[in-house]
Amino acid sequence: MLMKTKFEINGKDHKRAYRRHCARKKLKLRAKKWWPLLSLPTIGEHESGFTKKWADIWSKVECGEYARWLRTTGKPCSCEMCSPPFKREPKDKVQKEIFKAVFEINETEGLTLDD
Repeated sequence: MLMKTKFEINGKDHKRAYRRHCARKKLKLRAKKWWPLLSLPTIGEHESGFTKKWADIWSKVECGEYARWLRTTGKPCSCEMCSPPFKREPKDKVQKEIFKAVFEINETEGLTLDD
């Protein structure tokens, strides 16, 4: 008995087509997020209107004329302004703080007077 896959239609596997469709869908969502920035006129352009239409921007992004970074990432770069770095404290410092906190609690418990 043959197993039918999720993307199989009439005996033909359409997984690659589905992945292309998902990649295009993600690209369109990213372009919509960045549309206000992409709609501003560039330095060399002298248009009568200040912003461009969504259809014009999407056609240029789709064919790869500009904003090619949208194809592979959700953010334009990895600088500190766009994505601040996460610096983890060394494990020994964290362990020392925990150790001090535990022993401070134990030391203060024995010093209290119960009347």
